[in-house]
Amino acid sequence: MFRFFRISRQTAGLLALALTAAIFAACAQTQQSEVELGKAAYSARDYETAVRHYTAAAEQGDAEAQYLLGQCYLKGKGVPVGKRAATSWMQEFYTPDGLVTAVDKVQAVEWFRKAAAQGHAKARMHLGIFYEMEDAIVTGKEAEECFEKAVPGLRKEAEQGDAEAQQLLGAYLIGRAKNEENLREAIRWVRKAADQGDAESQFMLGVICSSGDIPGVKKDEAEADKWFRKAIGPIRTAAEEGEPDAQYLLGTTYLDGIGGEKKDLEKAKEWFLKAAKQGDTRAQVLLQYHPEFVKSKEP
Repeated sequence: MFRFFRISRQTAGLLALALTAAIFAACAQTQQSEVELGKAAYSARDYETAVRHYTAAAEQGDAEAQYLLGQCYLKGKGVPVGKRAATSWMQEFYTPDGLVTAVDKVQAVEWFRKAAAQGHAKARMHLGIFYEMEDAIVTGKEAEECFEKAVPGLRKEAEQGDAEAQQLLGAYLIGRAKNEENLREAIRWVRKAADQGDAESQFMLGVICSSGDIPGVKKDEAEADKWFRKAIGPIRTAAEEGEPDAQYLLGTTYLDGIGGEKKDLEKAKEWFLKAAKQGDTRAQVLLQYHPEFVKSKEP
C-alpha cells in the first residue's frame, strides 16, 4: 500500500511537471500568435490592430513584441496622439510648450529596455541610437553598454539575412570604422540590406556614393541617383503616414534636389517642420542652423 502511494506521488509529480510545461508552451504559442497577427496587421497598415496584438504579447514578456511595440511608439503608428515632454535641449528650445504628437519616445525606450533586458539585439542598438540623437532618456554609459552587447547579436541576425539587422549593423560600423577595411565591411552590410529593399539603406548608399569624402569609395553620381530613386517611394509613403525619420529624409531630398526631385526649399522646410514637431532633433537643428534656412530668415 505504502509503495503504491509513493509511486502515485512520483507519478503525480511528473504529471504536474508535464502540465506546467504544457501551460508554458501554450503561453509561448499564444505570444507567438499575437506577434504574427500584429505583424500581419502592420503589413496591412492596420496599425491600431497591430499595437493591440503587440501589447498583448509584450505584456506577457515576449521580447520581439516589446521591440515591435517600441517601434510603433517611436514611429507614432497605432498609438494615440498626446502632449509629450521634451527629451532633449533642442526639443525644449524648439517646442517650449511641449510636443503634440503620436510619437512617444519615452514609451518606446521603456519597451526597448524590456526587450534589451532579454537580450534583444535590435532593441539594444536602438537604445544606443537614442543617446547619439541627443535624447536625454538614455545615458552615455547605458548607450555604450547597449552597443557593446548589441553587435554580436546583430551580426548573427545579419548573417542570417535579416535586412533590418544588416542596416543597423552597417550604420553602426560606418560610424566607428578606423580604416578602409572596416568601411568596406560596413558598406557591405548596408548594400545587403539595400538589395533586399530596405529604403533607409538605399538612401544611405546614395549618400555614400555621392559623398566623394569616404576613403576607398569613388564618387559616383549615377550610382547615387539609382539608390536615391529606389528609396524615394517607400520614404514618401512613410513620411505621409507620419513617420518623423521618413519626413526628415524626404525633406533632405528637396533640400539637396536628389532622388528625382528638384531642389525646393519650401517643400524641404515643410517636411522638416513636420518631423521637428514630432521631436526629430535632426530636423530641429537643421531648421535652426542650416545656411539655407538661416538665410531665408534674413530680411
